[in-house]
Amino acid sequence: MASADWDEIKLIDAVEVTDPLTGSLKKADTQESCILAERMSVNRNEYYQAQLNGINVAAVYRVWDFEYNHENYIEVNGVRMLIERTYPVPGTEKIELICKSEAGDY
Repeated sequence: MASADWDEIKLIDAVEVTDPLTGSLKKADTQESCILAERMSVNRNEYYQAQLNGINVAAVYRVWDFEYNHENYIEVNGVRMLIERTYPVPGTEKIELICKSEAGDY
C-alpha cells in the first residue's frame, strides 16, 4: 500500500465586506484554522469534467468532516485556492475538497 502525502493546510472563511471609505466590496478573512490534510491526485475523470465546465482543478485534499466548516478557501505553502466543491468519501467520516487556482482573484 502506498504511503499518503500529507500537507498542512489553512482553511479560510472569507466574506465580502464594504469598505467604509470607498463603498466598494472587498474580501476579508474572518476565520482561519490549520489542519493536516491528505493530498490526493486529481483523477482523469475529475480533471476532464472540470475542464468541460471551465474549471481548472488545482488540488484535491481529503480531511475529516468535523474539521471542515464550509470554509471557502484553503492556503497551502502560501498559495491560496478556492474550494470549488466538496465530496463525501463513502464509508468514511472524511470529505474531499476539490480546489481551483485563484491567481489574481483575491
